Parts: sequence; C-alpha cells; structure tokens
Amino acid sequence: MTHSTLSAERQAASGILAPDRQVAGGSALLLFLIFLTVISGLICLYVWQAHEISVIRAETREMLTAADALERANVGLMLEYAGWVSPAYIEMQSNRMGLVTGHEAIRVSLPAPVEPRLPSGRGSDTFLGAWLPGMAPAGFQHR
Repeated sequence: MTHSTLSAERQAASGILAPDRQVAGGSALLLFLIFLTVISGLICLYVWQAHEISVIRAETREMLTAADALERANVGLMLEYAGWVSPAYIEMQSNRMGLVTGHEAIRVSLPAPVEPRLPSGRGSDTFLGAWLPGMAPAGFQHR
C-alpha cells in the first residue's frame, strides 16, 4: 500500500471521500426510520379504531337491552291501564267503596242565592242592635 492509498482510506473512514455513498446510506436509514414511524402510527390508529368499535358495539348492546326492558314495562303498564278503565273494574271498585251504581246521573240543585237586607220598617240601628244587644245605640228599646 502506498501512502496515497492509506490516506484515501483514512479520508473515506472520516467521511471526507465518497460523500454520495454516505448520503445514500444515511438517507436509506432515514427512509427506514420514517417508514417504521408511519407503520407504527398506522398500527396504533388501527388498534385505537378497533377499540372504539368494540366500545360502541358494547354500548349498542346495552341500549338495546334497556330498550327491550322498557318495552316490556310499557306493555305491562298498558295492560294495567286497560284493566283500570274497563267498566267491570270501575263498577267493582264503586261497589267496594259503597258508591251509587246505576245509569242515572246525579244532579245537585242549589237554592237561589238570598241577598241580606235589613228587616222591613226598622233602621240600621235595629239591625245592629239585634245582632249586638250589648252594643245597641242610645235610645234603642229592645222589645
């Protein structure tokens, strides 16, 4: 080996010579790291989406179960209501409570209203004296 060959090997090892080879090796490593980063990001995205889909499916199952339970409860309430509004049930309850049964409507008539007025032929003193004997005005004679 000659001196120039040794010097060229040292320069190549230190990165002075063959820059195109070093850039190509460095860029290949850089491309590989970018590729790994993109692939790992896509894998993380896939795992996250799969998890979210499973959570949504579980929530959907829970909601469907709750909806079925509510529908069953609603049917039960409708049957109970139908029993309450049936004429047989109403008649049975009215008999149990001792209410009048029959087809005639009960009518309540109120007497005509009476207006308060003073007794005829007497003044207001007489009226007040009749109500308040101890407070009768002077000159009042109680009969």
